[in-house]
Amino acid sequence: MAELSGQRAMIYPPIAALATGLLVADHRPWQVRLWQIPVLLTLGALIGTMLEQWLPEVPVVALLMAFLLTGMVLMTFRSTLFPTVATAMLPIILHLTTPLYPLTVALIAMMMVSLNRIAVSRGWKDVDPVNGTKRRSPLDRRRQWLLMAAGILPLLLMAEYGGHAALVAPPLMVVFATLCQPGNALRHHPHRLVRALILTTCCGVIGKEILLEFCGMPLFIVMPLVLLTAFTVLRQCRLLMPPLAALSLLPFVMNGPVWNYPFFALVGAGYLFVCSRTDWRVLRAVGVIRS
Repeated sequence: MAELSGQRAMIYPPIAALATGLLVADHRPWQVRLWQIPVLLTLGALIGTMLEQWLPEVPVVALLMAFLLTGMVLMTFRSTLFPTVATAMLPIILHLTTPLYPLTVALIAMMMVSLNRIAVSRGWKDVDPVNGTKRRSPLDRRRQWLLMAAGILPLLLMAEYGGHAALVAPPLMVVFATLCQPGNALRHHPHRLVRALILTTCCGVIGKEILLEFCGMPLFIVMPLVLLTAFTVLRQCRLLMPPLAALSLLPFVMNGPVWNYPFFALVGAGYLFVCSRTDWRVLRAVGVIRS
């Protein structure tokens, strides 16, 4: 449909994250009920499109507000469905103001939830238990989202004034939020994350620049092929992290050549990885922030 209509709003890279989490992974990676998934993602899409309409001249402010507002939504629902963050930031980066984007997000989310229910009912996938979030005070959760927003601000400024949007690829923000969660073990294995990130972004570049642009293959064949390759890569890396799969589809919504996409995505991921290892309790102990 995106190819026939020529509407970039109908290409939704986080669909790769949803497919990974709901259909491919053995266990659901987010703390969320199935019915909440379309609700949260649609709210994220509406937040992003409205901010792009209201603040088109100050994209850094719009992106920061999208990050914080989706954080508030997730805290309200006591959920860790971090693809909501990417869903809100994507229309600002791509300058999408059409209502077609929230509609597409809602339809795709409902489709993925339906496929998950079918897979469970047929016995192809185990039932995922709904786990509650870790016991943390609302103050701790708010402080964490504010510190994450402060962490991404320098990267947003570099991306805006340096002209390299790949530095703040929305799936990278999902990776960042995931790594910042208490007890996340992936922070201790950066080599696995780097290897998977390089390979999945290269899958996207090869798909767009060689298969789509050079070979002239149709989009409806290239994108599933790229996504299947990304799933295979993540399996081989033993790292089924949903936002990494979404990184493979992002080149298809970017304008112009994307040969440098893996490099800038890696630079952005490196910066965010360092930020994720900063503990707010340490900052409070040395007086950088107050209790």
